[in-house]
Amino acid sequence: MLNEGLGGKYASVDKDGNVSLNATEKQIAGFSDEQKGLYDTINGDVTISVSEGSDSVIIGSYALEEIDISDVENFGTGEGANKFSAFGHEVKEQQSKQSEGKGYPEAHADGEAAEKSITGYTR
Repeated sequence: MLNEGLGGKYASVDKDGNVSLNATEKQIAGFSDEQKGLYDTINGDVTISVSEGSDSVIIGSYALEEIDISDVENFGTGEGANKFSAFGHEVKEQQSKQSEGKGYPEAHADGEAAEKSITGYTR
């Protein structure tokens, strides 16, 4: 999904499930505004569990530090909120929680700002 959102093979997952981004500065310079927004949002240290079809998580959980990827995929790729902005929102929310110690309201607001940088869409 990330490579689709970034328009190329810039994300890889190792055997332990760790995601790495590997775009060069020249490649990043060629990204659309939306791709750059996604890359900038997800390019950082954060630990998030990824589930599929979870009964306890709807899209993402601030408290559980988890993303349900099947819920995210259901957003599709249309204009406005889409699967890339939903994923970015959840990642940014966790970055704000884990790296900056922000509570849910502030971290959620950061997630909404990340959505806008990925899609240009404002809720």
